[in-house]
Amino acid sequence: MKERGCFILAESSKIITFYFNRGIKNFIYPAYFKIDKIKKKKKEILDSSTIPKFINRLDKPYIYHAIPVKKQFKSKTGSKKIIREYLYFINITEFDHQILPEGFPKTPVIGCTSLIKESKTGKIRYAKMFPGGTFEVLRNSPVSIRWGKSYSNIIKMYLPGFNKTEIPEGKKYERKIDRCKNNLIPAIYWYHAKDTEGKNKVYNGPLGFYLIKANKNQLYNIRHVDFPADKYIYPLIIQDCSFYTDGSFVLPDRDEKFFGDAIIVNGKVWPNLNVERRQYRFYILNASHSRVYNLKLSNGMDFILVGREKGLLASPVKSKEILLAPGERADVLIDFSRIPTGTKILMINDAKIPYPNGDLPDPKTTGQILRFTVPENEILSIAPMKLPEKFL
Repeated sequence: MKERGCFILAESSKIITFYFNRGIKNFIYPAYFKIDKIKKKKKEILDSSTIPKFINRLDKPYIYHAIPVKKQFKSKTGSKKIIREYLYFINITEFDHQILPEGFPKTPVIGCTSLIKESKTGKIRYAKMFPGGTFEVLRNSPVSIRWGKSYSNIIKMYLPGFNKTEIPEGKKYERKIDRCKNNLIPAIYWYHAKDTEGKNKVYNGPLGFYLIKANKNQLYNIRHVDFPADKYIYPLIIQDCSFYTDGSFVLPDRDEKFFGDAIIVNGKVWPNLNVERRQYRFYILNASHSRVYNLKLSNGMDFILVGREKGLLASPVKSKEILLAPGERADVLIDFSRIPTGTKILMINDAKIPYPNGDLPDPKTTGQILRFTVPENEILSIAPMKLPEKFL
């Protein structure tokens, strides 16, 4: 407890120091802040080393809730037929989000507002989210997504891996409805916002996972495989970014490579996840602008790689590291069942920037992604069943 108290005090002092330095500048150089308000380009960049790590809790992205809609039509024989479709209403909007730890300013973002289903209670409600929620759909079950926009600039949503007949482009997109047949192989896909020309990803815009499942109960339709239950499945959306001292993002130029000096996961900077002593499943997405990640665990533990962009692998693969370029995904298992209570494990990154011939990342900032903590009271240990040698 004494160690934890010292840690919290040390991290809190970073926030106090941040505001103290701002106050001194405001007292000595009051004109600086007047000019700063007029000339936005001269905002002060936040030193990422002053941001406390592992204060934020890792949030699990919400799962979008679709509304079933019945449609009636006549077949060629003249008989009436009723089909059920699922319709998502998702509004793209601007709001302030607490990406930095409490005590730091909030960050203006472009996120989503939509119906979601709470995992614990099962209640349906509206929620704001950044970077975005998760679609969970069934293979060969078409859905429609209606994108509302209260955001001032026009952007369009893009789902990599879906062809033009799946996602309307150009003038057709003015309908603001995407109709997805979901006839691709079951896998972890993703969506993100692009500018009006469809050329550049919107850096601070909405994005998330689009999961195509084989049926309601079993992802990829794999039987007799001891994959973790939904409670122990976490999508991880990894982005590098930089902040101004007012909490806003430092936005990259349109056509230039960009490497931020801070890491956010699921919309929180350097978060922590308290884990039970059991196996977890993580869908990992590199959603960064230009940065490549080579992910490792600080205690040398293995990842068990079970899937990539094209779905489940033929066999599970143990690996000490996972290499992800922008837009690439990995489906991995991590077994915490044998980890002693009180242990803290970092997910770290040692990919050079630019990759592969650049410099190593700063081990105190962009060399760290998130932290897993096994609480002191997690006495129970549940070992996973042995995976089959082959999935397919």
